[in-house]
Amino acid sequence: MAHRALIGIGGNVGDVEDRFLKLLRHFVRSSVLSPLQSAPLFENPPFGYTDQPDFLNSLILVQTRLDPHSLLRYLLWVEKRFGRKRSFPNAPRTLDLDIIFFDNLRLGSRRLRLPHPHFAERDSVMIPLSFMTRKRRGPESFWRRSGRKRCLRRIEAQPKGLFADMPEAVEFLDLRRRSS
Repeated sequence: MAHRALIGIGGNVGDVEDRFLKLLRHFVRSSVLSPLQSAPLFENPPFGYTDQPDFLNSLILVQTRLDPHSLLRYLLWVEKRFGRKRSFPNAPRTLDLDIIFFDNLRLGSRRLRLPHPHFAERDSVMIPLSFMTRKRRGPESFWRRSGRKRCLRRIEAQPKGLFADMPEAVEFLDLRRRSS
């Protein structure tokens, strides 16, 4: 069975834009997931440990046959392959990959919480997400729950660059049918 997952990507060490393009090419060639859509890149200040460069962030919607825990293991492997070293919490990093949503699943295991905790409070998720969902039609109950107006009021900068939509882009993940 095919699943859809929204992956948050970030980085602030080295040539992050080039790394993101290489990541996208890696995902296109991957046998375990297929990119469907991406968001613009945004430059964001770090949080937690703030004595480091700003981050570039974006989102990629993927389709996969992996279960959530297997997808997490795969993404951790990709991070390592792209040079990620985990020295301390919120440290500078070459690549950070997070599962924001996995279908409409809610999960609270020791290693993985879905949806990603505090996603609605993070500009690094909400601003790129606002660009991905602009083409959607119909009720936007997801946005009402997530604070869309608050998010859109906080958008002050234009995208740093565009992470172009993939040719096989499809309608964005339907988050309106989230189970309670």
